[in-house]
Amino acid sequence: MPKGFAEESQAEFVKDSAQPPLQPRRPQPQCFRATVGPGGRIVIPADIRRQLAIKEGDALVGAFDGKDVKLVSLAELIRQAQDAFKGVHPEGVSAVDEFLKERRAMWGEED
Repeated sequence: MPKGFAEESQAEFVKDSAQPPLQPRRPQPQCFRATVGPGGRIVIPADIRRQLAIKEGDALVGAFDGKDVKLVSLAELIRQAQDAFKGVHPEGVSAVDEFLKERRAMWGEED
């Protein structure tokens, strides 16, 4: 058998703890060309609007970092905020009820 195949021992794999773990590949962005129309209007292509579930009249939120503009639907932004705060408060417990209970106790009121 040729040298360098399975019969020879392999160099031991040593994990470099300084290396960050591999991240899953992000999907390649879909690029499109748009022209600025009257009043600064830009049309987002229909297939992209469908993928994002954006309909006429939906609110979008824009971010400008001095170089690029990013548009996100308001619904997606709300979903991201909800995901970010999941687990902050126990499920099934009303934050409002807990707040009112604390205030009533602070004011000397009983339930």
